[in-house]
Order: sequence, then structure tokens, then C-alpha cells
Amino acid sequence: MFCEKCGNQLKATDKFCPKCGAVQSSKVVQDVTPKKAEMPVTCQNFVQNQQQSSAQNAQAQSFVQNQQQSSAQNAQAQSFVQNQQQSSAQNVQAQSFVQNQKQSSAQNAQAQSFVPNQQQSPAQNFAGNFNSQVSPKKTSKIFTKKNMLIGGVALGLVVVIAAGAITIPKIFTGGSGSKFEGVIYLKDHDLSINYKNKKESFQIEKLDEDYSDISATLSSDSKYLFYLDNYTLYRTDISKKKFDTPSEKISTSVSNYSINPNGTQAVILTTDRKLYTSDIKEKNKIDSQVSYFYTTENLDKIYYVSNDNNDLYYYENGKETTKIANDVNIKYISKDLSTIYYVSDDNLYFLKTGSEPQKLDLKLKDESSTSSSSSSTSSYSSYYESSYSSSLNDTFSYFKLYAVNDKTFFYLCPTEITLNIIDYIDDDMAETDKALTKPNYNDSKYKNNYSAYYKDCEEYDNKTYRDDLREKTITISTNKLFYFNGTSSVEISGNVESVYSIDTTDKPNAVSDKVAYFETDYSSVGKVVKMSDVTANVFSMSEGEITEKILPKYNLKYSSGNQGVEIASSDNISEYDAIQLSEDSKTLCYLYDDALYKTDISSDKVGEPVKTLDDIKSFTIQDNKIISLDKDDTLYLDDVKVADDAYNFNYIDGTLYYAQDVVSSSYTLMKFNGKESVKISDDVSLYNVIDDNNIYLLSDYNSNNYSGDLLRYNGKDTETIDTDVTYLYSVQQK
Repeated sequence: MFCEKCGNQLKATDKFCPKCGAVQSSKVVQDVTPKKAEMPVTCQNFVQNQQQSSAQNAQAQSFVQNQQQSSAQNAQAQSFVQNQQQSSAQNVQAQSFVQNQKQSSAQNAQAQSFVPNQQQSPAQNFAGNFNSQVSPKKTSKIFTKKNMLIGGVALGLVVVIAAGAITIPKIFTGGSGSKFEGVIYLKDHDLSINYKNKKESFQIEKLDEDYSDISATLSSDSKYLFYLDNYTLYRTDISKKKFDTPSEKISTSVSNYSINPNGTQAVILTTDRKLYTSDIKEKNKIDSQVSYFYTTENLDKIYYVSNDNNDLYYYENGKETTKIANDVNIKYISKDLSTIYYVSDDNLYFLKTGSEPQKLDLKLKDESSTSSSSSSTSSYSSYYESSYSSSLNDTFSYFKLYAVNDKTFFYLCPTEITLNIIDYIDDDMAETDKALTKPNYNDSKYKNNYSAYYKDCEEYDNKTYRDDLREKTITISTNKLFYFNGTSSVEISGNVESVYSIDTTDKPNAVSDKVAYFETDYSSVGKVVKMSDVTANVFSMSEGEITEKILPKYNLKYSSGNQGVEIASSDNISEYDAIQLSEDSKTLCYLYDDALYKTDISSDKVGEPVKTLDDIKSFTIQDNKIISLDKDDTLYLDDVKVADDAYNFNYIDGTLYYAQDVVSSSYTLMKFNGKESVKISDDVSLYNVIDDNNIYLLSDYNSNNYSGDLLRYNGKDTETIDTDVTYLYSVQQK
């Protein structure tokens, strides 16, 4: 992991670069060097992690966390380690070719897990991060019974199930072609394939190494399979079901690639930063020193960013490349590349493909400060904010758009407020202090009475300190929330601490037109200390101790662009463990004091929050269904109890899959169809769902030879497909 600003190597736990002080993105940009894949979170760790917070699973991250991330909601990063010095927004936002093939946000977020330490865990090799960078990784030779993964697979995606929930994408949704109905797996260096109605498996090719990530992509008609083996891109025809000829070699030294739906063309970024188009037989060089790129589904349009100056270029169908802007920081790009927001020259630009960039009139820096007399003020004075302010030359590197809809979006503008400390002190010494005057040593009352003089001097010093407090102010960093309506900005709130919105990536039915946020309010704080308790000696209450007691009220609100509507309020923001909006933007759910609440936000007249379940430790919303797990590991679908001792779950096409009877590295796989639970199989380590009645299972895993049995569930029974299987591959279909 490297600093996104200066390239300095960092520890996984570093929030700020010790060299330049830059706030670090939470996204892990991995080295492209092939490396042995380690196993994901062990079952034992998985059970221990059940007690951890679900806050990490909230789809909309808090603003402070977002200061360390830098991403547009629908765009993802396409870069490798040599590109560490580009801005964090570009590292996170760039929508890769593989991601343009309808990769879900769950993949890019490393399979959104409730386990906080999952993000840095080796589970990235198995979870949804498999194509956020396409460098090959060797499979591990430490597949032991103790650390074998708890896993699940959705439509070809091998996913680690952690404590809580993972959002499972529908991988095979692209185009009008046929959906691939099978599994691709690894057996003794053999890349193999099995079709759901076939007993026999076929060997596709012998791999150079046992890679756990081959960046496999299928054409929309399930005819061509593309994959990487030791940085070499291959294509093979899997429709013939005969693999008597070698796979076609397309290019060596491949870092990233994308294909068109029928698998007849590709765009390739090599490890030496050269960008090519390819008709499979020949390559055409577009440019050198390319950092990352974006492409449309059929590859007819390409935007890319240079590695040297972060310049933005546009390429279309063999025409000459056009330079768009210098030193860009891309904030949002739509999947069809029709809409782009980027920062250049300290301005935000809106770009429609085929049109000239339009500079937007946005106020991104607030020069004024708001007094404490305003109706509501905000708090967030912390190491994060102070480092954020001091380490950046401008706001734009960490500027983020929320709920983007073509020409409308929400955004935050950093600002400061000033509070008068005396407003929060009960000044019971005011009259006494007015009567105090500075002692005069020559006064007759002090003759031969030095102790009295010393005492009065001490009291006068205390009075002076209290007078200073009466004039003292404190400055607190906060944010203004704005809504840009296409032509101008409307201020929604002047004191926002955290913002939450829906990530619409690979969610075609999602509606992202609202944000939820925390507004902080100091006006109702009241008096936190008496002035008589404040003295100037070494045992006194310090100024810092006073300001620590000035704790605001936190109002949870949402906005659809016109104004903020209050949902709930609390004196302690830490009691809110998670906030999440449904995909249709009609429901907002959150945990408060270990209880799950939901609120109707379908109109400007917000509904009263309704407590649905108690003692909930984690939840997620998938397909507008609320799935939750309580502290006793009882699993619920909405408010319906599904099962006890359900340590994890995946919701796939209307069926809830979960694990029970976890023993070391294996578990019993169950499914719930809304009415009853059905056992699929015991001793499962991985599973791959084709449909409800066709599920591949990796079972009876042996730690001595690092392999297990590949089974197929047909809705009633299981049959053995192959033995000595090492790994099930994630596959993405155009």
C-alpha cells in the first residue's frame, strides 16, 4: 500500500502518510506482482468477528471516511502500483474495462463485509476484488482445515461470507446472449470447465501457475472465455466443448483488459503503460504512458488518463486522440461514458461526450465562518479534519459527489464555525469577579500579612483566567451540504458531519436521488460547567476539558434536493451503528442502541421511525429486502425469523443462503425461499449458485493435498463432478 499523493510506502493501518501528511483512501491498491494467494478469514476468526460492528457494511460511507476514500458512486479505479502518485479520486473512481462489464459495487468494495479487518485480509484474492486489478495471484498452498475459507459463490462469483452480509452481484446479466451455466475451476494446474447438465468436465488449458485470479471474462453468448495466465491474455472457444487446440494468445504483459460483448475485440493496457485496441489477431497502439482508462460496452469510445500529468484524453473508433483537459481529477463517470464530472484548474467541469466541457459555478471553499448564534451549528474537530485541512493545497482532491443524476448531485463544502465558550458556562462568578481588583502589595491590609496578599493575588489570577474564558472562542471544522440542480447550488445544511447515499453501480433498478446525513446542533447544548469550578491553578479545569464537554445534538436527516427532513436525533452519534438506504430510495434503515429502525422516506413527509428488531448487530438491504443478524446469531429476512446460529448469509435472486454448524473450515449450507429452510449439503467450503436448483459446491477439503470434491446440487440431491479440485473461479460475463 502506497501513499496516493507522494508514493511513500505505507503500513496497512496508516490513515495518514507520515511523509507528506496526505489522508489515505480506504481502498487497497494492490501490487501487480504475482504473489501466492493466502486463504481468507478462517472460520474461527469468522465466529469471533460476529461481535464486530456492522457499520462497515453501510453502502453510504460517512463523510470523514469518504475523506479517506475518493470515489464517485458509479465509477471505480483501474490502475496498478506504478500509478500510486495519481490522486486518490482517480485511483478509486476510474471505471475499469472489466468493471464496465457490469461488475457490481460489492466486487469493488471487496465484497462489502461486516468484518472490519476483512478489508485488509487475504480474502481479497477470493472475494469480489478479483478484477479491480487483474494481476495474477498464485493459489495458496496453505489450504488447511483450520484456515479454509467460509465461502459462497453467486452466479460465478467466488465470495467469502463473513460475519454478517455480503452484497452479491448478478454477474451474468449483460447483453442479450445466453447465460453461462457452469463452473470454471482449477485442478492440478488444469483450467477446467463443467456445464450444469453434464457429468463430464473438460480441460481448457494447463496454466503456468495455480492462480487464484485469472480475471476470467465471458462473451455475452457464452462462446469465448478470456483469461490471464502469467500476464498473458488468452481467448478460447468454450462453446465447442472440445479443447483439442491451444487457447489463442492475444497479448503478453497485460495489466488490464476489456472485451466487447461478442468477444471479437479487446482493449488492453500493458504493464509498461501502453494502451492498445485489438481485433484478437492484431493490436493497434493508441498511446503510451497511460495510467488508466474507461470504455463503453462495445469499445467504440475510450477515455484515458496519462500517467505523467493526469491529462484526460478521448479516443473514438480509430480517429485521432483528442486531449480534453490537463491535470484532471475525475469525480464521476457514467457507465455509458455519456456524463463525466472532473476537477481541473481548481474548477469542477461537466462533460457530455461530443460536447465541450462546461465549467460549473460551484462554491467549494467557504471563506466565512458561522457564529454560534446561528440556529444550528456543527462539530467535528479531530485529527482527521485538522490533517485534512493542513495537508492539502485545495479541496478538490477529496471533493465527492453524492446521488449523481446526470446534471444534479449533492456535494459538501468544508467550512468552519466559531463558538463562544462562555455560552456553555454557567457564569456564577460574574458579579464576584466584577468586584475583584488587582491586589496592591503596599495596601495597609497586607502589612505583615504576606499570606493574605498571596491568597488575593491567586484569586485575582483566577479571575483573570475566567475573564479570558469569557472572551475565548473555539473554531470547529464542519461542512456545508449543497444540492446542485443543474444550474446553481442550493444550501441544504450548514453543519453536516456525515453523508450517506446509494451506490448504484451494477444496480439498474436503483434510484439514487436522496442523501441521508447527520446535522450537528450546538444550540441545544446548554451549560456544561459552572464558572466556580474553573480556576487557574494546576488543579483547575482546563480549557480543553471544558470544550470536551461541549457535545452537540446529532440530527439524522435526509434530503431529495429541496430541503432537509429530520428523521431522528441523539446526543451521541456513536449510538448509530449503521445507516443504509434501500435501492428504491423509499426506505432508510439504521441501528440505534442495538435496535433496527426503518423509516419511510418516499415523500417529503417523512414517516416516524419504526423499531423492527432488537439486539441486532448487523444488517444489509438487498433487492429492497432487509436482512439482519442479531447478537445471538439469529437470522431475519425483513422481520421474519429464518434460523438460529446462522453465522453468515447471501441473498441471491430471491433466495437467502446461509451457513450453520460451522466446524473449523466447513459448514452446512442452507437456503430459505421465504417460506421454509432447506439443507443443501454438509461440509461445504465454497459454493457457486447458477440458479436455485443448480449449485456447485467445494466439499470435503483436504489440507494435505490442498483440494476437495466438486459437487453439484440439483435441487434435491448432490452428485460428485470431480475430485482433487483446488479452486472455483470467479467469472464475469458481458
